[in-house]
Amino acid sequence: MNSVCFISCNISLHMYSCFVDDVDTHRCFNAFLGVRSYVGHLNTTVSGKLCQRWDEDTIHVRWEAYTNPSLFPEGNLSLAENYCRNPNDYRTVWCYTVDPNERWDSCNIWRCFVNNGTWLYITKATNR
Repeated sequence: MNSVCFISCNISLHMYSCFVDDVDTHRCFNAFLGVRSYVGHLNTTVSGKLCQRWDEDTIHVRWEAYTNPSLFPEGNLSLAENYCRNPNDYRTVWCYTVDPNERWDSCNIWRCFVNNGTWLYITKATNR
């Protein structure tokens, strides 16, 4: 992928921006559709912890509300594997972790913006 990138840092928001020629939509979510549109394969949290599978209750028992497959873009918990997702309209994607001391954590993904049907601009905002 060819890209021309600039970084604009705001210490309070920790915001980074890049202009790119081609964006892999599995690495970001469509900012106009919302964070639930993310269908990528990121499976580690902002703190580097591996995600637990959405269809398992080991290490952590899942909240019952998040066992409904219709809350996931795949429509199937086994297809959601251990990928970061947003079944509850949280501000970003997240997952249960396989760390027994941390039930869940946020994941850090890119926001993609569409201009006339072409992915032109992405922004990454950290949550910590």
